[in-house]
Amino acid sequence: MSPSGHRENQPISGSTVRNDEDVDMLNNRVEDAAAHQDDSSTGGEHCRDSSSDALTDVPKATTSETISTSFVQPRTLIRTIGKLESLGIDKTLPSLPKVVVVGDQSHGKSSVIEAICDISLPRNSGTCTRVPFELRTSTSNTEWSCKVSLVYKYTHSRSTNDVSWKKLDTPNIVPFTSVQSKVSLEQVLRLAQVAILSPDRDAAAILQANNPAQATTLKFSCNVVRLEIASSKLPELALYDLPGAISVTEKPEDQYLVRFVDRLLSIYVSASKSIVLLAAAANVDVNTSKTFGIIRDQEAVNRCMGVITKPDLIDRGKDTMTRVRNMLEGKTDWTLEHGWYITKQPTQEELDDGDVTREKTKESEEALFHLPMWSDIVNACPSRLGIQNLQNALSQKLTAHILADLPEINARVQGKLNEVEAELAGFPEQAVAPSMEVHHEADKVAKCIETNLKGSAMCNDFRDEYKSIIEELEKKFNEARPQLTMATPGFKAPPICIGSDDSDEEMSGTPTPRHAKSRKRNDGRGTPMPMRPSQTPSARKAARPETNGIASRTANTAANAAANADTNAPAVFDLAQVRQAYASGNNAGIPGGISTEVTEVLCLKCLEGTASIVDGSLRRIQKHMVDSLASFVHTTLSSHEGTKLFGEAEGIVEELLVEVFEAETASIHNDVARELYAPTVTDKEGFEVKKEAKLAELQQARTLRRVREFFDVEDSKRVKQTSPEERERKAEDKKWVEANLPKDPHHEMIKAMVTPMAYYDIACARITDNLRMKLEYGLMRPLQQDLRAKLLEGLRVTDAAYCADLLAEDPRREQRRRDLLVEKGKLVQALEELDNCRTTAEV
Repeated sequence: MSPSGHRENQPISGSTVRNDEDVDMLNNRVEDAAAHQDDSSTGGEHCRDSSSDALTDVPKATTSETISTSFVQPRTLIRTIGKLESLGIDKTLPSLPKVVVVGDQSHGKSSVIEAICDISLPRNSGTCTRVPFELRTSTSNTEWSCKVSLVYKYTHSRSTNDVSWKKLDTPNIVPFTSVQSKVSLEQVLRLAQVAILSPDRDAAAILQANNPAQATTLKFSCNVVRLEIASSKLPELALYDLPGAISVTEKPEDQYLVRFVDRLLSIYVSASKSIVLLAAAANVDVNTSKTFGIIRDQEAVNRCMGVITKPDLIDRGKDTMTRVRNMLEGKTDWTLEHGWYITKQPTQEELDDGDVTREKTKESEEALFHLPMWSDIVNACPSRLGIQNLQNALSQKLTAHILADLPEINARVQGKLNEVEAELAGFPEQAVAPSMEVHHEADKVAKCIETNLKGSAMCNDFRDEYKSIIEELEKKFNEARPQLTMATPGFKAPPICIGSDDSDEEMSGTPTPRHAKSRKRNDGRGTPMPMRPSQTPSARKAARPETNGIASRTANTAANAAANADTNAPAVFDLAQVRQAYASGNNAGIPGGISTEVTEVLCLKCLEGTASIVDGSLRRIQKHMVDSLASFVHTTLSSHEGTKLFGEAEGIVEELLVEVFEAETASIHNDVARELYAPTVTDKEGFEVKKEAKLAELQQARTLRRVREFFDVEDSKRVKQTSPEERERKAEDKKWVEANLPKDPHHEMIKAMVTPMAYYDIACARITDNLRMKLEYGLMRPLQQDLRAKLLEGLRVTDAAYCADLLAEDPRREQRRRDLLVEKGKLVQALEELDNCRTTAEV
């Protein structure tokens, strides 16, 4: 099973959740970042008494004085790991160095732990261990003592014949009791196990009732009974005793417990930093061990050490003794990375007699190994026999493992602390003076907006976009300039005459008359189209969107795009329409009379599309302002996001923007309405200059058109056609024009259209200039000069209580801040423990 890819705090179900999810739920892990501590002793080297073998140089016996001296460093290291585990920083350190003791049910696992830790665990003929037991042994100059605690790491929920578990963010450690006598410990542990299996009951009441046979809510649990044992005869160790693997249950409805225990074992075994101690009875083939199968499935053989139990039940045959020796020498298919040990502990009958002491157990073990059948093994593998060698090997192995992992552990804790501090930096510091803090933040918002609206070499994004919108307005005005079609009213190009004696087309047998082709006669203006009806003021008002303030920044972009697709098609006139318009004017009875009233109507007709163009530009400006101001507020107050200050400041900026934008938009619309009401010229001299330029432009276009029409007629009489280039040259030749073209009967109409077309340019320039000035003065200026005062007033900076309320975090963010501060405290404490541990290790 890969320890990566886990999901935090996912509940598991006893019957439905896969094994990898169980691992995530019970013991989150990460991939090993450090190389595995290499103890590559294999084969016969497991038993060689060599200085190169870390597991063979263990002392055969150790006095309390020697222990207290030689295990100063292991004590510090193992206690440090214990403290780290107690901190509950599983997400940072999902797996810490520890020893996990596993084995099939009734394989003597508990007897081994009793011998290592010098205690008595609950025993009976059935399953004894129903919860994980965490045992921490340490050397002490005081009398034997044991502190018992209940460690709740999970909550549970029940369903029919099933139990689901969910990991807590922080373990809840409940002191249970302290014991000074080894004799009374077994009873206390039975009661502690009952308390863990009855999480809905008061643990103190269970202890006081002193009835280990009382009914429990659960039959197995993920939560832990912790024992902290101190004695002068113990090495420094930290190990877990797990329930023995089971295959069947007494009741069919309890079969889910088999899967539960399997998952529990898998989780502890797969922890990448654990050393796995497998207990296997000597009279049972290891290949049939369910626990050994779990170890292989979790790829933990390279972290595994074995202990053969119940050697007194072994068959005395030569083959059996050879098999045991091969196991100790690492010559079997089930060779473990750290080899096998063998130990004899009291039988159940001996325990039932009650006359069992540590000394008698040691004598019994020594007596067994002095039997002749064991002589070859004793001579070949003396360091693999006896509980003392196993005990000391585990302590030394765990110590070396911790030393190897210290750099990685320290790096993980430091890295997580950096992450936590970085996230905390995103929270605003809790203000000591709320009014001053709010005043300061208001100033920052006003200054940020003022700086961006003014623009500078380093901060000009807003201005660049604003400038591009104004330039686009001018471009659309240019595209919507009125056009006059120069074709002579009623003129129709005659058919081209094809000669019978020199025509290439006639010779082809399928002559195609040139006049029959759809030939575009380019006059530079386009095709005539009817005049567009004027847009009513009510229609313009309906087309103009309401200003929604900052809230509109989330408006549908597709709708905005459609709204900005303004109708920019120009008004197009032809000479017949112009003549008809003037013919129906007040001066119709005067030959050649030009009605000023008709001219004014034509001027306004040319401006009909300007309102739509202006509306489109104002919408773009509005969206740009909305998005930009929202961005400025968000950037400035990012550390206060979720507070009332954030929302109130955003609302005040929005309110001011809506107020000034609506006022200036109304004024700009009024300017456009004035232009559409009646033509007005203030700069008469400039207007005359514009008219002269426009007249020259129109006359040149009309002359070119008349020349083309002339040659259309002439070329229809001959085969040889006049090229477009030649026609243009003739149009530029004034003498040729005067000699060949009669006086233009439409000259006066062209001259009449000069005024409306020149007026369009004057009016659009005036609209653009007014829009620029009004937006700069009426929109930009208040946002730059008045916003600060509006913020200070709206945020009530003189009201300390109100300001404190503004700065209060959103409940969820505030809880996140508190959680981060708690986690930071744990990580700092962890680093302190690691620093102390490193100092001791260096000494």
